[in-house]
Amino acid sequence: MSWYEHLGRCVCFFVCRNHRAWESLLKPLTGRRDLNFIIMDLPRHTHHSAWHSMHNVICGGAKYMDDYLESLIENKVKLYVIQGDRDQVIPIECSINIRRKVPNAEVTIVPNANHNSVILGREKDFTETLEQIWVSSADINGTGPG
Repeated sequence: MSWYEHLGRCVCFFVCRNHRAWESLLKPLTGRRDLNFIIMDLPRHTHHSAWHSMHNVICGGAKYMDDYLESLIENKVKLYVIQGDRDQVIPIECSINIRRKVPNAEVTIVPNANHNSVILGREKDFTETLEQIWVSSADINGTGPG
């Protein structure tokens, strides 16, 4: 592991571990008692999630994703991808490539949605989609009702 990966891991750990301190600093700085939940969620990100995001995006660890996908294919894991067609964080080609690489992947492209609005502003639709995925997964695994 290179020095910048160690440094990045330390920064992720420091930010996540001290999320209450960041919240107490942000409230007086913004003059708001209730901060937007997105601002509150960022420092609460788990160390594991923050580290992997940093590693994959900043440090180039995403080059190993094909190996991870191969493992999913070999183990017949059902993969669900939900992405907005106006996402400027993750290129739409990534979802299209997953559909090509993983035969049993189900890819849903949400019209007029970006990286955030694929969930925010359409929470009910998103929740219903997740419920359908969970029910179909339970049915496939024989753990569904009935």
